[in-house]
Amino acid sequence: MFDYLNDWAQLLLRWMHVLFAIAWIGHAFLFHSLEHGLSKPEVDDVDDDVEGELWMVHGGGFFRLQKTYKLPKVFTGDLHWFKYEALGTWVSGFLLLVVLYYFTGGVLMLDARVADLSFPASVAIGLGSLVVGWGVYDTLWSQLGDKMPKVATALTVALVAGTGIALTQLLSGRAAFLHTGALLGTLMTANVWMRIIPGSKRMVAALEAGRAHDPRDGFIGHQRSVHNGYMHFPIVFLMISNHYPATYGHELNWLMLLCFLAGGAAVRQLFYDGLGASLPVKGIVAASFLGVLGMTAPWPEPEAPPLPDTSDGQAIDPSTAGRVQGVVRFTGEVPAPRELNLYGGCELVQKGPVFDQPVKVDGELLKDAFVVLTSGTDGWALPPVPAEPVEVDQRGCVYEPRIHGARVGQDVVFINSDDMFHNVRSVSDANPTFNINMPAKDQRETKVFRRPERMVQARCDVHPWMVSHIGVVEHPWFAISDGQGRFSIEGVPPGTYEVTAWHETLGEVSGTAEVPPKGAGRVELVFEATP
Repeated sequence: MFDYLNDWAQLLLRWMHVLFAIAWIGHAFLFHSLEHGLSKPEVDDVDDDVEGELWMVHGGGFFRLQKTYKLPKVFTGDLHWFKYEALGTWVSGFLLLVVLYYFTGGVLMLDARVADLSFPASVAIGLGSLVVGWGVYDTLWSQLGDKMPKVATALTVALVAGTGIALTQLLSGRAAFLHTGALLGTLMTANVWMRIIPGSKRMVAALEAGRAHDPRDGFIGHQRSVHNGYMHFPIVFLMISNHYPATYGHELNWLMLLCFLAGGAAVRQLFYDGLGASLPVKGIVAASFLGVLGMTAPWPEPEAPPLPDTSDGQAIDPSTAGRVQGVVRFTGEVPAPRELNLYGGCELVQKGPVFDQPVKVDGELLKDAFVVLTSGTDGWALPPVPAEPVEVDQRGCVYEPRIHGARVGQDVVFINSDDMFHNVRSVSDANPTFNINMPAKDQRETKVFRRPERMVQARCDVHPWMVSHIGVVEHPWFAISDGQGRFSIEGVPPGTYEVTAWHETLGEVSGTAEVPPKGAGRVELVFEATP
């Protein structure tokens, strides 16, 4: 029942958030357009204090809008403040942040590859960025906004950019982008409710009482409104960035974030000045756009090395070939599994709880260790690469099995068996990386790794708990330990071999196996828990 209600809460909050945001940003665009569209009145029936006016046609009628710094004689006291749109946007957005990121046990907040944080620490960082960000920003402009606005501007840019970069180094990419957007939304909403509206109310009260108002109220209101105008454009991207894992999941996501912050702010100037915008503004927009395209473009992969010639070397005599057998053990305290709080439909395709448990031990016997012969294999004529592909399946919002092995040059097929959006992003040192969007059920994408590597990691950035590891080996002598820690590597020529076991969190251990003709070389590989 909780999952059912949670899904509906997400839907309703998203709907509210979008509707409030349309109203808020739409009104903001209208007022910015009015400011840029005012012209000197061409008729004599206006008060002397009217700065400018704008004629508009809409809905079958005409609107005559005038900007003045005094209350007209016909003023009735009925003003529309345009403030609840901002509050509704922030409240619905914050509640959506809580439901998606804080009520899901950290599955979207944490990425162990980025930083080893606890879930409470990640929430404290997320909330702290909003509270501290507003405090620093408001202090800067309260102290420097009048006398040194350029310095305050530079420090504000550094604050937002630095916070965004720091978040990408602490939280998952998706959470970092969303919290950077939440920071901008917090600054904008607090500007409206804590600076623009109070100052405007003091100004109106003074004019209604027939006394002069403090000009700083109008100055600060206009200043903060301009700030909000520059934040509108990047925040729109940041709020929808969770739909584009190629951005927040990129290995240079911090640079991607800076491109959208700088480009979005510059687009504001381009939006109002059009082709007449300054060359630096055009340059920032173009550089940001080209930078994002360059980082996400599917550039042709560098020329791959030729596949190894398996016909060279000494032929393997099948009548004397043996095997390497053994077990992989783990001694020490076993890390407790972490139950995943699945979301977004994933909870509906799994029956019962799902655990993130890299260290799977049964009576000191370790499952899912990748075992490979790492020496003694040179000089043999290897069997050809299998025609059958290795299948890496995303099913039920997990990779199962989690560990795979493939020959250099063998097809590796990534499959989306779920009726929901996944992506596959590789993390690799020796082989070209890729990031494939997989929105369709039963979608299949084939990749070939041309260089040996231990290990290639495949991740889903949409669901960051989803991870798989692929060992790419030149020869066929590798295996994966089963639920009882056992493994068997067949077809091994007689000789002495170094045997290495790799585990995703425990590292590597090695041992030696002596394979007699037609016999089995036995080895026990033991991982020890780190103190």
